[in-house]
Amino acid sequence: MDYLDLVRNRHSVRKFKDLKIQEDKKNKIKEKVRSLNEESGLNFQVFFDEPKCFKSKIFTYGSFKNANNYISLVGEKSTDLGKKIGYFGQDLLLFLQDLGLNTCWVGLTHGKSMAKINKNEKELCLIAFAYGDERGKIHKSKDDDDLSNIKEFYNEKNSIILEFCKLAPTALNQQKFYLEFKEDGTYKLIRKKGPYTKVDFGIIKYHLKLAEKYWEEKNER
Repeated sequence: MDYLDLVRNRHSVRKFKDLKIQEDKKNKIKEKVRSLNEESGLNFQVFFDEPKCFKSKIFTYGSFKNANNYISLVGEKSTDLGKKIGYFGQDLLLFLQDLGLNTCWVGLTHGKSMAKINKNEKELCLIAFAYGDERGKIHKSKDDDDLSNIKEFYNEKNSIILEFCKLAPTALNQQKFYLEFKEDGTYKLIRKKGPYTKVDFGIIKYHLKLAEKYWEEKNER
């Protein structure tokens, strides 16, 4: 799999076609959710053909069309919950993208989900998915200097690592992070304050994992 092409081609989509997802894909998604829950200890829950959650008239920002499939991102309450949900949620979101589906991270702009949430758990956000009625648009990004010190330590690997981070979806496209490259070839991801930045941090950490995999495979070719 070309991880860079995967993240480059994935864009947020809110308008979907009125098409049902095939049973074989549903089964693959269910198995992926089960596997991630087992690995992470989270309680992700997938719902197909359930239109009520996104029928709420309360929200107008980022309105949805035919959003009948979604995954509720639920986990046990802890200080690390946002980061875990971001990390494993992005793994799941890119899995959906690789299946040929379009996706959208959803924070507050949805109605009540069908998820069963225990007293010690919290639903942080959802992932809406289906066949897109549109391809989505490339999100604008801040300048490299605002997001990193790459000019001081520029090389091909660092450039790829920064690109993976810039392609990570963040709440309101805020990109509240800073990537600090170091002389010994390592780097440090710094989270800035803002809404959903813990989730964003987890998403970016997953992209950093993909960046390392991409670099390793690129040098094995």
